[in-house]
Amino acid sequence: MSRTLYQRASSAQCRAARWVLERKRLACAVVEVDAAAAALLLRRHGGADVPLLEEDGSAVAGLVPIVSYLERTHGPPSVFPADAQKRNQAATLAEFAERAIGPVAERLRGAERDRETPLRELRVLLGQVREAIARRALDSGACHLGDLAVAAWLVACRELPELEFDREYADLAAYVARVRAALRGR
Repeated sequence: MSRTLYQRASSAQCRAARWVLERKRLACAVVEVDAAAAALLLRRHGGADVPLLEEDGSAVAGLVPIVSYLERTHGPPSVFPADAQKRNQAATLAEFAERAIGPVAERLRGAERDRETPLRELRVLLGQVREAIARRALDSGACHLGDLAVAAWLVACRELPELEFDREYADLAAYVARVRAALRGR
C-alpha cells in the first residue's frame, strides 16, 4: 500500500495529521511541500492545500477529512474514545484547537504591531486548555484527536517568544511531552 503525506513541517495541522497516522500505526512517506511539490499537487489533485494524504491513488486534504478517511478505512486504534460523550468532547476539543487557538496563534505570528491584543486572547485560550486538562477532558491517557490537535497547536505556541512558553506554561509543555510519549508507547 502506497501512502504519502504532503505537509509543511511548521504547520500545526500537518503535525496533527502526522500524529494521527502515528497513533493509528500507519507508516507513510512524508513530503515537505515546496513550490515544485505544490505544482505537482495542483496538477494531480486540483489543489495544494496541506496536509494532503495520498493513498493508493486517492487524495484527502485537511486534518478533519484525513481523520475521517483513516477512521473509515483503517482499523484500530481509533483516535476517538469509545464512549459517545467523550468522542464528542474529543471532536469539540480538536475543533477548539483549529478554530480558536490556531487563528489567534497565526495572527500573533504574523503581527508586526499590536501584538498585545492577540497575545491576551491566546493567554485566555491557553487558560482554557489548562481547565480542560484539569477536568480530564484532555490528558486522560486516551491520546485522542482532541489531545493530538491541541498539543500540535501548543507546539506552535511554544515558538512565540512573548509567551515564554517553557517557563510560563511549563505544565502545558509537559502535557505535550505526555502526548508525544503516549504516541511512542502505543
